[in-house]
Amino acid sequence: MSPLPTALLGLGNLRRPSISAEPGSVIPWGSPVTFVCRGPPGNYVFRLEKDGQAPWADKRTSHENATEVRFHFPSAQGNTAGRYNCIYSLNNVYSERSESLHLEVAGTPVPQGLTRRHLYILIGVSAAFLLCLFLLVLCFLHHLCQRKRGIPSSKSKNQQPRESPGVAILKSTPDTVTVAGLPEDDGQTDPSEVTYAQLNHQALTQGAARAVSPRPLEPAAESSTYASLTTR
Repeated sequence: MSPLPTALLGLGNLRRPSISAEPGSVIPWGSPVTFVCRGPPGNYVFRLEKDGQAPWADKRTSHENATEVRFHFPSAQGNTAGRYNCIYSLNNVYSERSESLHLEVAGTPVPQGLTRRHLYILIGVSAAFLLCLFLLVLCFLHHLCQRKRGIPSSKSKNQQPRESPGVAILKSTPDTVTVAGLPEDDGQTDPSEVTYAQLNHQALTQGAARAVSPRPLEPAAESSTYASLTTR
């Protein structure tokens, strides 16, 4: 609202009101403050003005014998500071304005804290992050323990050295060949009854040597093995 015209002021008809601030004219930032407008007893309508303006609704006294009206502000901010006046009216007749009250707001803005909902969300996200981090560390330690134990892999098992076919055939060939169906005698056979059989080692190992090395084989001296055959 704009300031009241001078013509509407009933100068000399209504007593001049007074104004005060509780708990004081210097308020910490964010603290509550209450303006108290006082006048003569009666059913009056009081108005609080700041810097010549009236941005708040008028208030009527609670009963005929009331002498004051309170304007309460729950939190003083930077725009709360300024010059305040009180004025009251009766049947469109206004009193003089009260003396000015200068209100100061001291301190710096207090940062608003997190709401309970935001706090719960922050706690939940932090707990989920810590759980994921714990699982990652646990998997890393498990993998590290497996490497220290030295568990052989499938590749190391398959990389064992293999014997050449020729060596395997030579190992499987006995020095003494016994004809099937004839029993062996341990040193009791007559030398005249012993028959010798000649075995060709070249024929036995030639196929295996070709599989091991693709290079052409040089002719080697024929080696023979004699096996004793017992006849009756």
